[in-house]
Amino acid sequence: MTTFDTSDEFFDWYLSEIEKHVPQYKKVVRGSEYNYLAKKLPPLSQADIDYMFSEIRKIFKIRSNVFLVYDSSKITYYSLYNPRKKRLEIGVPRVAFYHLRYPPIIEAAMQHEMGHILNRDYLVNIPNHIGCVNKCMDIRINHHIDREKLRDLFDAVYYFKTKGDSYKMLVPEDILEDYGMRLKRYGTYSFKEIHDFYHFNDNKDKKVEEKETEYVLPQIGDFVKINKSGKYGQVIEVSSDKVEVVEMDKEDVDEYFRAIKESYYN
Repeated sequence: MTTFDTSDEFFDWYLSEIEKHVPQYKKVVRGSEYNYLAKKLPPLSQADIDYMFSEIRKIFKIRSNVFLVYDSSKITYYSLYNPRKKRLEIGVPRVAFYHLRYPPIIEAAMQHEMGHILNRDYLVNIPNHIGCVNKCMDIRINHHIDREKLRDLFDAVYYFKTKGDSYKMLVPEDILEDYGMRLKRYGTYSFKEIHDFYHFNDNKDKKVEEKETEYVLPQIGDFVKINKSGKYGQVIEVSSDKVEVVEMDKEDVDEYFRAIKESYYN
């Protein structure tokens, strides 16, 4: 596989490939529908997947106990703990096969997901705060990633999500002052500190209109309570209006709550 020397060369090729399979993709894709692109791209064969996983591990050293899993329905990378298989996983989207042609994107993606894993973020699941907590975790992790590589990663996966062509990366220098936080000269903040300030600046004086509570389906990897049984499980599949949950062992549940306590009070 031929690789590109510069990001400009790569993106000229990459976006032309996307356009080839999804004509006028900017008009087609809106907001969270950007994963629609993944469904329109050519499927990968098992040989393609095996090659992709092998190349990713050559580009970035991933721990042997972390498994790469192909997810043809996504255009972004993610990480989680799979309770059914009792292992840590990094979800690899179909577009990663294209990203192999410009290794800095793979490097940034894997460094980011390994950051989540090494910080045990997969154990933290705060009800009603999934999105904002993940954003604050991302800011903490991205602090340590080369900015040019990170920009290329954002362009490679989030370019399609925005209505415009510009957006802020989730990095301290672009975000924290908006939250009312001082930029540290050395080191970074914990996700808990960032999250506290994220909500500290909420407009509390804004009048909130009463409306019916809208049920939002959990995401893969979320930690949930199984109905009224008092037992807990982790979401392993979400399709349409159905959610598949696997019950977690008592040891895993105890570790989950212990991790939350350590994250907030240590």
